[in-house]
Amino acid sequence: MSVAYKDLSHAQRRRTPRRLAETLLAALPGADVLWVAPRSAYRDLVPPERIWDEARDARTYAGPGPIIAHPPCGPWTLIRGGYMRPCEQDAEDGRIAMELVHRWGGVVEQPATSRLFAVHGRLGAAYTHVNQGEWTSSGERLSKKPTTLYWWGTADNPPGSREA
Repeated sequence: MSVAYKDLSHAQRRRTPRRLAETLLAALPGADVLWVAPRSAYRDLVPPERIWDEARDARTYAGPGPIIAHPPCGPWTLIRGGYMRPCEQDAEDGRIAMELVHRWGGVVEQPATSRLFAVHGRLGAAYTHVNQGEWTSSGERLSKKPTTLYWWGTADNPPGSREA
């Protein structure tokens, strides 16, 4: 049974599912992870020196490797009003994430309704769409919410990608 995005808790909307984190890390071994939430699965999967959370300030990332970026989605989603509380997140984080992925390569994750890639994306990027309810072969859910992954400068396009 599929759960509507609006029915997910705030924590569920913010948190990257462990299986999706593992998939991204496998696609980008050695990548630094930016905008990591306090209770993120990445904290169990990545050494602390590769995690850029609020205290470390992902905006100051200076390379030199590829990134997995999860900037705040609130300012960029189509559902930023309505039943969600007013967005207090800074849209500048999304712009900086796109600047960093274009500089160092990697992937930026956003909900499928995000406008971030339309505003700051580039032609030639690869996109992976993870549909709500998409399951892995081992029966684990990749994502509870429809998600889009924006790939830039990676050695090869990830499975299921299409170029823009």
